[in-house]
Amino acid sequence: MSFFRFSPERFSNRCAQAYMPFGIGNRSCIGSRLAMLEMRTNVITTVRKFVIEKNSLTPVSYMKC
Repeated sequence: MSFFRFSPERFSNRCAQAYMPFGIGNRSCIGSRLAMLEMRTNVITTVRKFVIEKNSLTPVSYMKC
C-alpha cells in the first residue's frame, strides 16, 4: 500500500470535498478573494492582447431555453 497523499489507493477512499485549497466556512483563507481578483485581472489582461475571431473550424452550438 502506498502512503502518498494523492496516490490512487488513497484517492478512492477520500470524499469529494476533502481537498479545498481555500477552505470554506469560518476558517477559509483570507487571501482567496485577492487570489480570485488577481486571476480575473490576469485573464482579462491576457485576452485584451489578442484578437479573438470565429473561423470556419469554430464549432457552433445553440442552447435551447
